[in-house]
Amino acid sequence: MTPKNYFYLTGTSSGIGLALAKALLESPENFVYGIGRNKKIIHSNYGHYFLDLAELEEVSKFHFDKSRYTGNESVVLINNAATLGQVLHMGKREGVEIAREYAVNLTAPTILMNRFLSAYKSFAGNKVILNVSSGAGRHPIESWATYCAAKAGLDMASLVADHEQRTHNSANPARVFSVAPGIVDTPMQDVIRQTQPEEFSEVARFQGYKEHGSLTDPKAVAAQLLKILRNPDNYDKVLLDLRDL
Repeated sequence: MTPKNYFYLTGTSSGIGLALAKALLESPENFVYGIGRNKKIIHSNYGHYFLDLAELEEVSKFHFDKSRYTGNESVVLINNAATLGQVLHMGKREGVEIAREYAVNLTAPTILMNRFLSAYKSFAGNKVILNVSSGAGRHPIESWATYCAAKAGLDMASLVADHEQRTHNSANPARVFSVAPGIVDTPMQDVIRQTQPEEFSEVARFQGYKEHGSLTDPKAVAAQLLKILRNPDNYDKVLLDLRDL
């Protein structure tokens, strides 16, 4: 079967990205392009772009291919990749690490959004951008300054892009979402739990999430994200939290 839906998904090597890619590939109508430094998936409907999202010059050259599409399919960009970075109080951070964290968490996703909307401006099919945000972008968390700020920025970039699409491309606007997935059992949580209490006073709470089985499985998050991707018109808001759906 020739795929009808094409997905560009960052961060497919672990966590939510890996779970979502596998879920998408269960349908022969879907083709997934993974974007990231590592390739973990082998599948006939999977292609991979090796790209370090911290290398912004390379990200700026990323090309969304339109040659295979007839206009009757869906094209989707999912900005999922993220890095927590240094879990330290402001005043103790390293400038180069701050820059890298903003690059991966905010600048690269924004560049990809820009290139996606440019490439598919005249595309006749369905167009969706789904950014994986975080509750940390909506509530301040000690020692996560750049992560919180980047996710807040991603929320706002999503709001602006959606407003522009609805206002200036009303004939066939792209839908834009920024979705907080909740507290998920990913490698990022491993990093948090290993932080020293003097650098992150809430570390015991996050250790408790793991001990008490309170973390959400990435597969469950992927299933909820699929509901949004399959029926984007069912969701009016740009900013979503899976815990509220």
